[in-house]
Amino acid sequence: MEGYEVIQSELRRDPDAYPFFILISNGRANVCLHENSALEETIEIASRIKAEGIYSTVIDTEVGAIRFGFARQISDALGARHLKLEDLRSDSIVNAVKFSTGM
Repeated sequence: MEGYEVIQSELRRDPDAYPFFILISNGRANVCLHENSALEETIEIASRIKAEGIYSTVIDTEVGAIRFGFARQISDALGARHLKLEDLRSDSIVNAVKFSTGM
């Protein structure tokens, strides 16, 4: 939520800004702001970010044999590129940003 608020604040200050949202997470939301589940709230915020046309990339930090796929769900709601941390090299993040923004 805080990242979204920062983007909103910057866009109010500079409407011509070109925001890009990078989420680095295992997707396990753990703080609820309202009565929904934390994941439902996160999906709702992600949908707002997508609706506002903010380019996004999700770097999924979930590791291990058992994976819940929460970061993938958030990525889908954002309309974002989903990258697994274990698959990344130093140039992968730069390439993901370029791909996501059409640069």
